[in-house]
Amino acid sequence: KAPASSEPPTYPTTASVTPLISGRVNLNTATQEQLEALPKVGPALAQKIIAGRPYRSLTDLDNVKGVGEATLRELTPLVTW
Repeated sequence: KAPASSEPPTYPTTASVTPLISGRVNLNTATQEQLEALPKVGPALAQKIIAGRPYRSLTDLDNVKGVGEATLRELTPLVTW
């Protein structure tokens, strides 16, 4: 497995490749890699999100250390629980 890159993920547009994430990401079931594909979420924050499960609302996500107002605003349309 290749080491995690600090570069944002790219999503190839070929018909034979499926992006890592598609539609809303369920915070309760997403893998670490799927969480890291979200904007503003790196390896450390992905681990904190996993450790904070289960999620029932945005308030639960807001309680995760490292998720600030800007991150919450960016993630809101991309996640579900």
